[in-house]
Amino acid sequence: MKVSNIKLARFSKRIAGEKRKNVDRYLLIVIIAITIFGLIMVYDASVVYSDSIFRNKYRFFVLQLVWVLLGYLGMWTFSRLDLNFIKKNAHILFAITIFFLVFLLLPNIFNFLSGFAPAVYGARRWFILNPSPLPALPFLGRLSFQPSEFAKFTSIIFFAAFLSSKKILGEKALTVFIRFLALLGLVFLLIAGEPDFTTAAIIAIVLISMYFLSGGKALYFSVVAFLMPVIASIYAFSSEYRRLR
Repeated sequence: MKVSNIKLARFSKRIAGEKRKNVDRYLLIVIIAITIFGLIMVYDASVVYSDSIFRNKYRFFVLQLVWVLLGYLGMWTFSRLDLNFIKKNAHILFAITIFFLVFLLLPNIFNFLSGFAPAVYGARRWFILNPSPLPALPFLGRLSFQPSEFAKFTSIIFFAAFLSSKKILGEKALTVFIRFLALLGLVFLLIAGEPDFTTAAIIAIVLISMYFLSGGKALYFSVVAFLMPVIASIYAFSSEYRRLR
C-alpha cells in the first residue's frame, strides 16, 4: 500500500511538473509586454483629459489596470481548470451571454431599464452594472462592459464543446448543421440588433471557420460562405447611415 501511495505521489508530481512545462512562456511574455504597452498608451492618451475633467490624471489608467488584473485572474483561473469541466459548463457561459445580449434590447420595449443599457449614438452595446440611482463605486465610478465582447469568448468555448460532442460527418450531419446555424443565428441577430454588425460578423466568421475545421462538410460550408455576403449586403442597405458608410 505504501509503495502504491509513493508511486501515486510521484506520478502526481510528474503530471504537475508537466502541466507547468506546458505553459507557453514566450506567448505569456508577449501578452504581458502588449498589456504593459497598452496601459502606457491608455495613460498617455487620457492623462490630459482625465486631469482636466476629473482632476485625476490616473483615472482611466487605473480603470484599465483593474480590468487587466481581472483579465489575468481569469486567465490564471481557466489555466487551472480541467478541459472536461469547461466543456461540461460551456452551456452555462453561453446562456449567461444570451441573457445579457437579450437584456440590451429590452430597453427598446421597457424604457425603465435604459439605465442599465443606455443608448449611445443610437446603439445599446454597454451594460452598466451600477447605473444611477445606484451608488457609484469609490474611485471606479460606474462599471460597465460590452456583452458582445464577452460573447466572443463564450461563443468559442460553447461551440467548441458543441462541435466536439457531435458527429458532424455522420448520418446526422445535416441535423447538427441546422442546430449549429440556429445557435449561430441567435448570437448573430442579437448582436447585430444592438446594432453592432462588425462584431456580429467577426463572431460568425470565427464560428463558421470552427465548424469547417472540425470536419464539417464542404457543401454546407460553401452554402454559408455564399449566404454571408448576401445577408451582409441586405443588412448594409437596410439603413441610410449604413448605405452612406
